[in-house]
Amino acid sequence: MVLQMARPSARVGTLNRQYRRRYPADIRRILDGPGSSFTRPTGWGREGITLTLGTASSAQAKAAHARISADVEAIFATLRAGPRPLSHKETVALSGEVYRALIAEHEENPGDVERWMRAEVENLRAESGQHGPASLKVETDAERKRRGFEGLFGARVSALLSRKALWVEEESRSRLLEQVSAAVRQGNLLLMDRAAGDYTPDPQAHRFPEVPAFTASTPSGRGKLTMAALFERWEKHPEQQNTSPDTKRRYQGVFAAVSKFLGNPDAREVSSGDLQRYVEARMEATESPLSPRAARDVHKAALSSVYGWATTKATLTGVKANPAAGVGIKVVKARATRPKGLTDPEAHRLVDAALAVQVAEAPPQTLPAARRWAILVCFYTGSRIGAVAQLRSEDVSVRPDGATIRFTPEAGEGIKGDARVVPVHPRLVELGFLAFVEAAPPGPLFYNPSQRRRAAARIPQGDLVARELAEWAGKVVAASDLGKVLHAIRHRFMTCCRHAGIEEQYVEAIAGHAPGSQNRQYGEFPMAVLARELCRLEAARVEGRPAPAAEGS
Repeated sequence: MVLQMARPSARVGTLNRQYRRRYPADIRRILDGPGSSFTRPTGWGREGITLTLGTASSAQAKAAHARISADVEAIFATLRAGPRPLSHKETVALSGEVYRALIAEHEENPGDVERWMRAEVENLRAESGQHGPASLKVETDAERKRRGFEGLFGARVSALLSRKALWVEEESRSRLLEQVSAAVRQGNLLLMDRAAGDYTPDPQAHRFPEVPAFTASTPSGRGKLTMAALFERWEKHPEQQNTSPDTKRRYQGVFAAVSKFLGNPDAREVSSGDLQRYVEARMEATESPLSPRAARDVHKAALSSVYGWATTKATLTGVKANPAAGVGIKVVKARATRPKGLTDPEAHRLVDAALAVQVAEAPPQTLPAARRWAILVCFYTGSRIGAVAQLRSEDVSVRPDGATIRFTPEAGEGIKGDARVVPVHPRLVELGFLAFVEAAPPGPLFYNPSQRRRAAARIPQGDLVARELAEWAGKVVAASDLGKVLHAIRHRFMTCCRHAGIEEQYVEAIAGHAPGSQNRQYGEFPMAVLARELCRLEAARVEGRPAPAAEGS
């Protein structure tokens, strides 16, 4: 059997021949893949490519067909290599094409001066983020500017990249949008002069370098995939939409640190040896050394997770193996010299310190309120301080089966896992917790969002409250042999539940632990049942108070 080469094909309704090509399977996956940012050139349809050859001549059609075939194969090679970065010089050169096209189109008949003044105003509005669809999230200045530039110049940049058959990384596109804005501004000012009758040559016209001949990437000359770019692809992929912002921030910090240590390498060329050198250097650092556990559970885990994902998207990322898989970190469990939870005297000191904060001195949305109520809620729910610190007034309610607290990711990032509702212990009611909540405005109980200095700050306010409480509690308990005091409350809660005879399944449901068996993942825990169990906890035991003396002793 002899395979025939692709050849010009006939087209109904015209004598001109055409080029037709269906997409190979891997190219189709790239074009249709989630988050693909490649702008299809003219003639690139859903299933394949159809382009007119512009001639009915058989010889001319064959020559045109061969040229287009070569161009298409070059673009396929570019797609297979993945998005490429643009150097600063390449970015400025491409923006120069936009400048020259703008001048060529309007220099002969520029219209009136006001036209270009309005164009300049639009450019300034874009720079301040007033173009493009409004964002529902709090944006940084850079994000607002990027959205504005995309709204005003995005179509122009996409057309430019399409003509050049370029697929660039998001970071490079952002820089190109900014350079295009500067080039258009330069053009607007020149055309304003032209409209006023001034045809003096533009002294800055030659600042744009010549546009290079962009070629398809090859294994030896492919575009560099930085560590930051790899992380960005992982972060923005639809599969990460439910990954917590806290996890993303932690992973981003690790990738930035590795990139700095290795000298901003190509992420596809990082080896297990490179990452082993990194973790060893961090563990042996004289300032802020990593513990082996942090090196394994934070740094290696972040690298392994992102690189593991990248290998499943090798067609897009070019990452063939996970270098973190070969990193060895041995963690030797420390020998316990004391209980993990607070002892009775330690619990007593911390509860007394919380109760010493008078209700009148602890209005809602203040740190004193957190020192009193957040600490007590931890003692009587076993919850993590991060979850308690983000509680809102609407998360506490009184129901027919009793008062409840709802811990939900909707309130912030402190929730690890799904939302859960737990009963309020009678001791909290007795101390006035419900009255405190009732007097609070809608929103967070322990911090005031309006007092946020920077709306785009990376650390959530709830986390800042949790850190403040951790520092304060550490000073109150003053136990040098105890690590995280507030986590020790969680351990104590479990111990007190066992003293009270509360079954593990109820403890898990109240404290937010993962179910200990598959069976416990089915069904719900009625609130009346959880309240019944939680009421078994005796306040004196939880708070570490001495047992009352027996009568007659």
